[in-house]
Order: sequence, then C-alpha cells, then structure tokens
Amino acid sequence: ECQLLRVLWLYFLLCASPDTVCKQCCKKTADAECTPFVDLDTGVIGDISNGKICGNGNCEFGICVIGAQDLQEKLWDVIDRIDVNMVLKWFKNNIVFAIIIFTSIFWIPISI
Repeated sequence: ECQLLRVLWLYFLLCASPDTVCKQCCKKTADAECTPFVDLDTGVIGDISNGKICGNGNCEFGICVIGAQDLQEKLWDVIDRIDVNMVLKWFKNNIVFAIIIFTSIFWIPISI
C-alpha cells in the first residue's frame, strides 16, 4: 500500500482496478505499481468524493454505484421521486416562475 510519508515525490492519481476505482491511489515512482493511498495519521484509505464519475456510475462512499444508463431511465427516476412536498419546495424556491406559469394558465385561454 502507498502511504503518505510527508514527502512530495509521490504521484497521486485515480485507481484503475474495478475494486478500487473510487479510491485515491498513488505511485512511489513513475514506473511503480499504482496502490491505494493510506493516510498514516488516520489509517484510512482515501476515497474519491461522492458524486464523482467512475466507470458506468458515480462514486458513493468509496464504491462505484452503477446509475441509470440512458436518458429515459434517468427521466423515470426523476418522475418516480416527485412528490407534493418536492413540487411545493420547487415553487417556493422559484416563486417568480411559478407566478408566470399560473398566470399563463388563465391568461392565454382568456385572450383567445
């Protein structure tokens, strides 16, 4: 394992193997093998931050979680998560746009 030795000559990069794809890796030299980075102070292997892209998904707590593969699946995932509280919160955060939409619902049919 590659450990932080409080020196500057380590090469930091992303791990390439499937089991460590969401870990921070390093090389002791440019030609050395890439190994997961372990902090000597905490003894913890450094994970890539949540939401970063890895392979076919996103990193979540050091594990690559496969996400929706196409636009249709992503759209249905968003539709499935919609509830009344989410819609009300969106309208509260976008009050001007909400007023324009509700006004247009009545204004356009009346003007025709």
